[in-house]
Amino acid sequence: MYAERAFAPLFIILYSILLASLVLGAEVSGTIGDENAHAGASGDVKIGGDAYLANGYACTADWECYSGHCASDFDGSGSWCAPATSCAHDGTIYADGESTCYGTRIKETCTSGSWVAEACSGSCENGVCVGGATPTPTPPTGGGGAPGGGAGGAGPGASPTPTPETPTSEEVFHTSTTYVPSAEELEELLTEAGFSQEEIEEATQQAENVEITKELSVVKEIVDGEEKYTSTFEVRVLNKSANRFSDITIVESIPKNVAEHASEIHSLSDFRVLEADPVIAWDIAKLEPNEVVVIEYWVEKELPEETLNEVKTAFFAEKAEIVEEKTGSLTVTLKDEQGNIIKEPVAVELTNLEGNVIISKSSIDGRAVFENILEGKYYVVVEESANFKGSKMLVYVVAGKEKTVEITLESKIAITPTVTPTATPAVPPKKPDYTGLIILIILACLAYLGYYFWKKKAKPAKAKRAKRRRWAVEEKEHEEKPAEEKPAVREEAAKEKPAEVVPEEKEEEEKPVEEVPKEEPKPPRKKRKKRVSKFRRP
Repeated sequence: MYAERAFAPLFIILYSILLASLVLGAEVSGTIGDENAHAGASGDVKIGGDAYLANGYACTADWECYSGHCASDFDGSGSWCAPATSCAHDGTIYADGESTCYGTRIKETCTSGSWVAEACSGSCENGVCVGGATPTPTPPTGGGGAPGGGAGGAGPGASPTPTPETPTSEEVFHTSTTYVPSAEELEELLTEAGFSQEEIEEATQQAENVEITKELSVVKEIVDGEEKYTSTFEVRVLNKSANRFSDITIVESIPKNVAEHASEIHSLSDFRVLEADPVIAWDIAKLEPNEVVVIEYWVEKELPEETLNEVKTAFFAEKAEIVEEKTGSLTVTLKDEQGNIIKEPVAVELTNLEGNVIISKSSIDGRAVFENILEGKYYVVVEESANFKGSKMLVYVVAGKEKTVEITLESKIAITPTVTPTATPAVPPKKPDYTGLIILIILACLAYLGYYFWKKKAKPAKAKRAKRRRWAVEEKEHEEKPAEEKPAVREEAAKEKPAEVVPEEKEEEEKPVEEVPKEEPKPPRKKRKKRVSKFRRP
């Protein structure tokens, strides 16, 4: 009965501990269970109040990853956990220096944890640029010869230029311009090159779909004390339409002050001489939407800057077919460092990966909208304004979707922040800490169990002490009790007592009483030795 009463409070305490454990278990499961569910398979899980994701799993911030690095995918489709110097694409980890292909023309290389894009002149296969219908030409220092002329060779009279032995060079100037040929210029140039009227009209229509950028750089070299100059022209043709152009001819009309004859022109890519005056042409097999083709040629002389505007360029493609690709839209929102919309107009450009401008707009009320954009990767370039610094962001436009990006511009001048009433951000409630309660319950259980076992052990000792006290009382009483009277004393007392008077009538009737033998008195009992208890108090 006593044991049952003792264990009733213990049951209540244990039930309280169980209830607290269930509450804490449910809270911990809701906090980190979901975020670590998929990371646990790899073993890269660290639980310290926050969830850490393993490499290769989707993430939104660095703190979510066990490695501390949330790498952005080069196609803009998301971010993935990866080692500090590695990159990720669709959950696959690429080490520093490894490359992969984005489409058929772009090579993506992982460099110190970030993707670096490179446009291949040919095609990209297994992370390597291969082939190329139009290799990007770069003139050798001091000018070098190249095959030319004819459909597959150098122009008439072209000869290799000897390379200087020990050149020391410096750039004199570099200039560029965007060339938009007029209908008259196209007709004059293509007629001189031998194109039919039908082809000229088609080229005039195609001119709206391409953007031509030309650059001129002049380099001075000193070899053996002699100064030599090399003037290099670079022509970049961007297909900004949704058409795929095939069998392309790029015609270049060069004035006399640049070259008297086609033999004075050098290029690393083959060109045809249409007129020795000179008029030359490059043949390109194909040009995809948003793709750029680059051609270069140079002459060994010093040219002034205005020469760049005197060179005329024409673009003609025999075939043009619409690529069946859906388009998307992009909305850019501009804000300042305080999160306010920038009301003043700011120039915003959408460029391809090579930096060529596809669309240029001015923001209205802090927004710039780009519509009918082919799916792909682009740069949003915000030009520097009077009050704000410029910015550049990589974006990925998905077909059939409206993408929205927000760009924060840094102010050029210190702006006193305007106090505006804003909603107080919701602070997540602090998670209750049951550690103290659990410790208190455990200590209470231990204290109760200690008290219970101590009391259970003390009960027999208490009974033993009571028994010893009883023994001591009995011994004391025994000592104080007087000794029994001896038999002789008892006989003397009997003699002194008067005999009873018996009536005479009855004396006759009484029978003679047999004489009972007189018992001998027992020897006196020995006095019991006093028992001294060792537990008796002094």
